[in-house]
Amino acid sequence: MPAHIGFADNLKLGINFILANTMQNKTWKAARRMKGHHWSVLVNRQETGRKSREKLCRSYNDLRRELDKCDPETDRNTNVWCGEAEWELYLKPGTAFDITCRHYWEVFRECEMTLITHKGDRTKLKRIEAKPQGERMRVIWTDA
Repeated sequence: MPAHIGFADNLKLGINFILANTMQNKTWKAARRMKGHHWSVLVNRQETGRKSREKLCRSYNDLRRELDKCDPETDRNTNVWCGEAEWELYLKPGTAFDITCRHYWEVFRECEMTLITHKGDRTKLKRIEAKPQGERMRVIWTDA
């Protein structure tokens, strides 16, 4: 048994199990039917939340257009942003990382790059993933 689960937690779990199966009020009936919390509903909510944080780029021009929104000198109210050091070292046009991204589309004709933002702050860039055709997905940039 994990150290953070004690006797009181096990007792509460047992009492809640008995209450959920014997009480007949609206709350417990809904809990038994998992109303609004069915597995497929939860998975669908997670998927829509994930898709709203992702931006798919199918060409270098699409990627460059999205990365230009990360420029620290632009208005942060409407754009995705990253740290100034990350912009200067990696995401700015003409850097080694930018040239590497351009080469992805030259080497792999069909390549997709996905820009992903943080869950808590959807205006902050979290990572960039590359998925060349016939290859495995690669994380090519992260803010960590």
